Amino acid sequence: MLQFIKKTFIHETFESVTFWGVLFFCFMASIASAIFTAMEDLGKVAAIYTAFITFYFVILAIVAQMTKKHQACYSAMCFALNTLILPPMFFICGGLNSGMPFYCITSLLITSLISNFRTRVIMAIYSLILYTSILFYDWYNPELSPPLEPFDTILDQVVSFVFMALLIFTTVSYLLKAYHLERQKKDEVIAKLDYLSTHDPLTGLFNRRIFIERIRNQVLSSPAGYYLLMFDIDYFKQINDTYGHLFGDQVLESIGQLAKNICNREGEMAVRYGGEEFILLICEDNYTSAMAKAEDFRKRVSAIKFEDQPNVSINISGGFIDCYNPNFSNYDKILTVVDERLYTAKSNGRNQIIGKY
Repeated sequence: MLQFIKKTFIHETFESVTFWGVLFFCFMASIASAIFTAMEDLGKVAAIYTAFITFYFVILAIVAQMTKKHQACYSAMCFALNTLILPPMFFICGGLNSGMPFYCITSLLITSLISNFRTRVIMAIYSLILYTSILFYDWYNPELSPPLEPFDTILDQVVSFVFMALLIFTTVSYLLKAYHLERQKKDEVIAKLDYLSTHDPLTGLFNRRIFIERIRNQVLSSPAGYYLLMFDIDYFKQINDTYGHLFGDQVLESIGQLAKNICNREGEMAVRYGGEEFILLICEDNYTSAMAKAEDFRKRVSAIKFEDQPNVSINISGGFIDCYNPNFSNYDKILTVVDERLYTAKSNGRNQIIGKY
């Protein structure tokens, strides 16, 4: 039983939780009506009909459990409430002098939770017209409903009010919780999409798009103090071919983590430019300090050790430039020069950084 409740109210869909929650309260209300009918001796017809309603809810629960068609079962439950159950029960249980008006009002709330918009609107209009007609008809024809003693009237109304108030409170509370959970999930998805739009999913570094925006919007307008290191991993294709792509990803992740650690000043940026190519946007007071930082990074990369491949040594080759250069009027010129220096570093034997010639 506990497993069924846990599965229904935690792991199931909104439609199924709504169905089982509303069905439970309707079932309990039908039992209360059956007990009240028996206590007040309202006749065999009333007793049989309240028993039929209780039995109907049991059958509906079995069908829903077997078919898992909670949306269809919920619509069937609403139709039965508004057509086969509440209208006859209204007159059987005392009409306006009983607690039935509370049930009629609450049935509109239950109807409003039908997931299909067209079905919901049709059922709501139908119910409003039906219950308005019933209320007026009973007001002008009170003899159609059995008379109740004053105490029985207030007792029935109080019990009905409590049941329906609990149903409304529980339903609204669940809807608010479901809304907040859905909003939280949506916010998490949006945050994840925002992150993926600016970051590389493997290394966690900034991606090429956000780097280009940063160069065009900030660095080019105020280039003083900015330095650029573009590097790639020496013989990375051979590493992939020899040790597999999973190990290759491990190498990229390790270098990415090291790049994030070294770009720790405000304004600095570690970027995975594409494949095994990376860029470090360095902020320093002068060229010498920035170049020293780039060389320190290269040495740290060479010192990386891998537990599953202890004999593998990783090296990088890079090009280094000072962004404060009147010749760098646009992004393409910056990338052209730093890429040329990267190519020179590879041509000169790799595992080095080429700055000023």
